[in-house]
Amino acid sequence: MTVKVDSQAPGFLVLSELYYPGWQAYVDGQEAKIYRANYAFRAVYSDKGQHDVEFRFRPWSFYTGAAITGISLLGVVIYFWIALRNRLRSPLKAGAGIPPNGPG
Repeated sequence: MTVKVDSQAPGFLVLSELYYPGWQAYVDGQEAKIYRANYAFRAVYSDKGQHDVEFRFRPWSFYTGAAITGISLLGVVIYFWIALRNRLRSPLKAGAGIPPNGPG
């Protein structure tokens, strides 16, 4: 989300959207600190004049979950690749697995 600000004096841009970890703010392309306003909302300091304030939502939980999912998927692929490779190397022979004296 991008907001164009034209202020007569330095101050805070307060958004009535929830303050939540994972938000990043940029004022004219430079990263800026997000302050908590009225305990629940977001605020960003802006100098006098015209500025473009951009907010991006990049929660660490999303990237952590994506990394865990990727590692798990890689593990499953490696497991099945090894199982398939072992099966192809030693094919079952007729009667394999049956005791010589018959079942029981």
